[in-house]
Amino acid sequence: TLTTGQLSLSLTWGEKTPAQPAASPTPAPPVLESFAQVTVGGLMPNEKLLWGGSFGGATWQSVLYLSDYTGCAEVIIHPSTGTLFAAMWERRWSLENTYTVSDAMVGPTSGLYRSVDGGDTWELLSDLDLPSGPTVGRIGLTLDPLSTRVYALYWTYPEDGTDVYRSDDLGDNWVRMGAEIANETLTYRGYYFALIKVAPGIPDRVYLGGVDIFRSD
Repeated sequence: TLTTGQLSLSLTWGEKTPAQPAASPTPAPPVLESFAQVTVGGLMPNEKLLWGGSFGGATWQSVLYLSDYTGCAEVIIHPSTGTLFAAMWERRWSLENTYTVSDAMVGPTSGLYRSVDGGDTWELLSDLDLPSGPTVGRIGLTLDPLSTRVYALYWTYPEDGTDVYRSDDLGDNWVRMGAEIANETLTYRGYYFALIKVAPGIPDRVYLGGVDIFRSD
């Protein structure tokens, strides 16, 4: 068990659960009809934009562009309100820094964005007690579909650490869930994984994934 500030995590491994049948797809609520699909590109310049699709993906357009080296690492959507969160990541890819942790993996345009109108307009949430500036790298996102709880996991450099933030009102206010956690301890290669997931319907249960898996209840 790893305890830091308000965040208590226990290592979970070796537990097996029976395979579950795939859930049948359910129709999107009406609020999502004009923004039915999203996609994320690669890690090369001009290939990692955020796109929105209308009419079930029949047509597509770029809805969030910041720079040639900044793109969407993850996007999540709240099923009942249609609120969108996009983790934008400035990352300069080259053969020299492919596997070396450096300032090429962070940048001032990295940040968490929110849209409440189906992706037409976006708001940067960096002024709400969230990290901002040239040290911000990849951000992991998750939300509970049955409440208004949202989590964001930030990886920063040169600290090479990860930090978890929580919002109980779909991003209006944020609370830091403990002191910075060493990247090697919790999410080894945070820029590579940045994986955080909440158990649907159990907003206090959060999983962090890297080489190991941690759980907080």
